[in-house]
Amino acid sequence: MKVLLLNPPYRIKESNGYERFFVRSGSRWPYSEYKKINEPSIYRPFPFFLGYTAALLYKEGYKVEVIDGVALQFNEKNFLDMVLSKVYDFVIIEIAPFSIKNDILIAKKIKEKNIQTRVIAVGPFVSLLVEYIKENQGFDYCINGEYEFAVLNLLNEIVAGREVNIKGVIDLSKSLDKTIEHTDLIETLDNLPMPYREIFPWNERPSVEVYWDVFCQLRPAVQIHTSRGCPYRCYFCLWNQVLYKESKYRTFSVKYVVNEIEYIIKKFDAKEIYIDDDDFTINKNRVREICEEIIRRKLKIKWSCMCDAINLDEELIFRMAKSGCIGIKFGVESVEKNVLKEIGKPVNINKIKNVVKFCSKNGIRTHATFTFGLIGETKNSMKQTLTFAKSLDIDSVQFSIATPYPGTRFYNRVLNNKELKDFDWLNYDGSCKCVVSYINLSNKEIELFYKNVFKKWLIDKCMNLFWILRQLKIFFRTIVNQDIKYSLVFIKRILFKIAK
Repeated sequence: MKVLLLNPPYRIKESNGYERFFVRSGSRWPYSEYKKINEPSIYRPFPFFLGYTAALLYKEGYKVEVIDGVALQFNEKNFLDMVLSKVYDFVIIEIAPFSIKNDILIAKKIKEKNIQTRVIAVGPFVSLLVEYIKENQGFDYCINGEYEFAVLNLLNEIVAGREVNIKGVIDLSKSLDKTIEHTDLIETLDNLPMPYREIFPWNERPSVEVYWDVFCQLRPAVQIHTSRGCPYRCYFCLWNQVLYKESKYRTFSVKYVVNEIEYIIKKFDAKEIYIDDDDFTINKNRVREICEEIIRRKLKIKWSCMCDAINLDEELIFRMAKSGCIGIKFGVESVEKNVLKEIGKPVNINKIKNVVKFCSKNGIRTHATFTFGLIGETKNSMKQTLTFAKSLDIDSVQFSIATPYPGTRFYNRVLNNKELKDFDWLNYDGSCKCVVSYINLSNKEIELFYKNVFKKWLIDKCMNLFWILRQLKIFFRTIVNQDIKYSLVFIKRILFKIAK
């Protein structure tokens, strides 16, 4: 049985040869990158859920193919031509709200090619879009929630000719129930085989180097997950609330994690591992054990991670650096106490400053994220957050506009309070649009503040000679270990953001 896994591209042409290039599978926050049409995207996350699904199906004996049109930078026409060049028994498509019309078109074209092909929709937005999908046809099934084992079980049932009755699997040939169930969560993550990276982003052109997080410093940099979920329950978090249904924090075992790192080093000659967890440092003892195991096995690898500053201390940072850590990302979001209380995020301003200091002392690059337009936000709180971002001795920063994705508590709250002002899915994009307005702060005011915030931060940083020298050191280390063309594109993109 032949199975095709798809991550379709989606682009919107803008003026003067620019486009909005949408990032979807693998990213916790669907958003667009504003760039020149012929330039590469600077952020290409690995589509983990498709990767684990591919590994499960391959292990079960299915012939698995994949086309990651986002990572390959294909346009919609070239992508569709490639998809239709062969006939498959099953096609799995990770869908997104902003591209649902295009996703349905792909499904319909596949069915026109071969009516026997079963087309399956997956991803965090299934419950939101299932009625629209059924109405417009094209798909045979939808899977709501974590979908790896559900896909395997569904295909096995269809192949065996049995009636499908799997929790979270929606048969679109039947009437929809009022309550759409979630799939059963994977309690033991070690039951998942390692992602089938060997065939991504396309069987005919496999390459781990295609996937890239701009924070990484060495190539090849391979992205991994070591856990799922987070106990902090921030009200804007999409995966935790919608995909995982606010389940408990789950981890791969230390042995599984280090085995995967060792395999990636040997198989792909990786120079850096990026641990793209929701929060890698939830359990400090577990982080210590992973560091100690890396050292015990004498793995010569640099690594970076996404975490929260609240769980870091000087001793842990030292251990992380000793085992090869060269980069740490963490979320701050805001410094206003009322805003932090509303979103449910534990942030200690003094601790953040100490964490940055400890990282710098141990040669670890730092990156912090900030979000504007959260519930309780005011003009003054946005200014305070920017002032703090300037004062923090971080190496890089990400500013975003708060986006209430459907299914989250954030969305329900602004909807009920009539603060949600836009229902066009194309505008649910934290890189450029704000869809909420508050009594004392409008969406236009948030967008205007956000427009110049990166420029203000960078100009302030460039007044610090020691900061500039440190960035030059990081830059030259990065450019030596990367594609020069890509590095030039990145610099050009930074200059463009300043000039906008």
